[in-house]
Amino acid sequence: GQAEIAFNSDTNEYWVAYGVTLSGGDTANEDDRIMWSRFDSQTFEQVGEPVQLSQTRIGRNAVASAHIAYDSDSKAAVAVWLERGREGTTAGAWGRTLYPEGRLGDEFPVLTANTFPYSEGYAPSTLTYNPFTGTLFMSAGDWDGGAEAVELDYLGSIYNQDQVIAPDGNLGTFNVAQ
Repeated sequence: GQAEIAFNSDTNEYWVAYGVTLSGGDTANEDDRIMWSRFDSQTFEQVGEPVQLSQTRIGRNAVASAHIAYDSDSKAAVAVWLERGREGTTAGAWGRTLYPEGRLGDEFPVLTANTFPYSEGYAPSTLTYNPFTGTLFMSAGDWDGGAEAVELDYLGSIYNQDQVIAPDGNLGTFNVAQ
């Protein structure tokens, strides 16, 4: 479930990031994972095998909300997802770089309470590539009622984080450049 698609114009493939649950009915021991599959855009045949993006984590709704964007300059994509209870955070966004030959970069934090301590939790809602800046932008909601924007590159380096709408309705209350 929770799939999102990007088109790789260099390989003529659809790249899909999605969440799966492998545990059946035992929600306390749910095995949630974020996966990546590739499909030929002409034949819709699967290219290679599905690839697991997130670490295997047992627990109800440990990972969810997969998003993907293709960076045509770097010829790679980035997938981001929601992850709960990782490294002392309630919830945050994590990501990984995906390469055309099926290789993966290391996981990286995109927006967590450790990297942007204005809320105890964040949930990514979209990811898009900006060809004019050569960077990706992720929007997210926080658990305190605010909304964040994050600018990053395809390797996971964060250029800007901004709470664009604060819980009190103010705009652009915080701006942290790294």
